[in-house]
Amino acid sequence: MTKKKKKLSGEKYIITFTQKWVNRILWFGCIWITWSYVLASFNRNSIAENLSDTVAKVVIATVLGYLLKSFFGKYFEEKNILYKKEHGIEDDINEVE
Repeated sequence: MTKKKKKLSGEKYIITFTQKWVNRILWFGCIWITWSYVLASFNRNSIAENLSDTVAKVVIATVLGYLLKSFFGKYFEEKNILYKKEHGIEDDINEVE
């Protein structure tokens, strides 16, 4: 399921399932890292250090993976569109039933 939002210009864009979950992981990661600092203030340094280290790795890996997927997906999509325009190839996607 996707959620639609409106841009200021009136056009609509879609928030995908992956975007929703990456956003949630970022928020939870920020909360967890904040809690690691709270634990550190109560002299629980070993717990706080392990928690913040693990959370930082998970958040960085998730965001980096999503950014790479998004970039290369869009890059090759645009590359295919330009290739089809240059060579006069038409899309026959709508004809398949």
